[in-house]
Amino acid sequence: MTPDQLFDPSVTDTRKPWQGGPPAPAVFGSDTSEAAARSMDATAPSLRLDVLMAIQAAGNRGLTDDEIEVKLGLRHQTASARRRELVQAGLVLDSRQRRPTRSGRQASVWIATR
Repeated sequence: MTPDQLFDPSVTDTRKPWQGGPPAPAVFGSDTSEAAARSMDATAPSLRLDVLMAIQAAGNRGLTDDEIEVKLGLRHQTASARRRELVQAGLVLDSRQRRPTRSGRQASVWIATR
């Protein structure tokens, strides 16, 4: 899968876009987990683009997952999953900087590669 396909809503089931082939069979452990993952197929591309644009807009300062959550109004699981996909696609990387989250714990700061 190309990086452009990460943001294409017509490409379904993009949970593992970095593998370059068809998605692996889902192994979630429950029917509710499977349903939840499938429910993201339609929204994941636009959320992924939102996360990338937020990280790009932050420039060299970057964003932590916690900051992405707050900025975009996303739940942690959604924000971190979309950011992880961007990392795996080579569009985002760990800056090696750390900043405290709202809970005071140190977190990785993510920056865009382009």
